[in-house]
Amino acid sequence: MPIQVETIGYYHRDSELNITPNLLPKVLNENKKYLEDPTLPFPYVDVQLKVPDNGGGEKHMESVLSYLNQMGWPNKKKPDFVTNRHTITTIATTGFSSKEQAQRLLIFRYSGVIFLLKSSEFDDLTPDILNYAIKFEHFFKKTSDEEPVGGDGTVRKAVFKATIPRGNEHPYSVLYSGEMDAIYDEESREHVELKVFVNGLDNYKWKFRSCWMYWQAFFSNVPTLVIGSRTGKEYQSISKHIPGFSLYKVEKLERDSIPSTAAAKHAQRMGDRPFPPKIWSVAAGERHLRVFLQLVKETAISDGDCFVLSRNGERSRWIIERDEESVAEFRKVIVKSMPK
Repeated sequence: MPIQVETIGYYHRDSELNITPNLLPKVLNENKKYLEDPTLPFPYVDVQLKVPDNGGGEKHMESVLSYLNQMGWPNKKKPDFVTNRHTITTIATTGFSSKEQAQRLLIFRYSGVIFLLKSSEFDDLTPDILNYAIKFEHFFKKTSDEEPVGGDGTVRKAVFKATIPRGNEHPYSVLYSGEMDAIYDEESREHVELKVFVNGLDNYKWKFRSCWMYWQAFFSNVPTLVIGSRTGKEYQSISKHIPGFSLYKVEKLERDSIPSTAAAKHAQRMGDRPFPPKIWSVAAGERHLRVFLQLVKETAISDGDCFVLSRNGERSRWIIERDEESVAEFRKVIVKSMPK
């Protein structure tokens, strides 16, 4: 049985980390016509304007804890784990990310629930990637031409529950939140993921980004991604008439087509090469999650337990250390915020 993801609810978070439940993500505007009719001539869009990333600001997943404080446990039932989408996606993609980095996760058990958080100490997201994405998203979500890029600092998020089967044993329940790019319309509330890449979905993206794209979309309950293609500083191979840093194409990508397409691209690259490296798979990601969560469950067995789990890179094992000092701030936020 595959992992099941259910959308529990939505909320908005302001720049002061205050949250308002039951408010939806933004809806795609009329520019979705370029997705519905690919024959329409696409206007070049300058995406190089740099603006602050409003998705940042949370060190200890404060907003989902505030949501649970206000709304209580879904169906009055505690999950096994609470985390955020970035953490659960990181675990599923272990061993197959573009640059396998050192990882460090904070673990705290409180009132029978284990809270997980990937430390930001080793994250290397660059401002360029975030800023180009923000301008791209603005093109599809603005409600008027006067709306400022970056908005008013409001971050729109959803809360999800993942049910992770374990054979004949009771499945794990994982509650988490993640920022939502958009919904297709208010009636369907279909989630949409917006991504923009230099050169679009070229071979590099299929080799190094496809695993993360799939799992991030999966844990966001996103059936369809919108992929934007942009030029770089001096990218001229599409046309000499397209300016640098310009969005020149958008296309739909069905999430469930990503694994098979990535595998086919991998086979083309390898050709007749003997003993080719393994390509990522959905089954491998599910296995990583089950094994990791089992490890955490067997480690944090008593309320108040504080641990740090770390690994140095690809194929290295998790190192488990009891560490109250490193977890102290995370623990403080949880104890202050959470319902008993």
